[in-house]
Amino acid sequence: MPTGTVRFYNPKEGDGFISRPEPGRDVFVHIRDSDASILKEGVTVSFELAFGDRGPRALAVERVDST
Repeated sequence: MPTGTVRFYNPKEGDGFISRPEPGRDVFVHIRDSDASILKEGVTVSFELAFGDRGPRALAVERVDST
């Protein structure tokens, strides 16, 4: 499962972006695919990667423990 860091999240719109260590585009994330408490800038997350007409999208987003 890919991992990345929440780069940006707009709580009013309910969406944001996750940056990945691999080269390429940031991954779009929407609140319906995560828990709002997870989507804070700088938080490391794992997710399922899906591809759509608008590019990569994160699904089933979960926080990665830092321990």
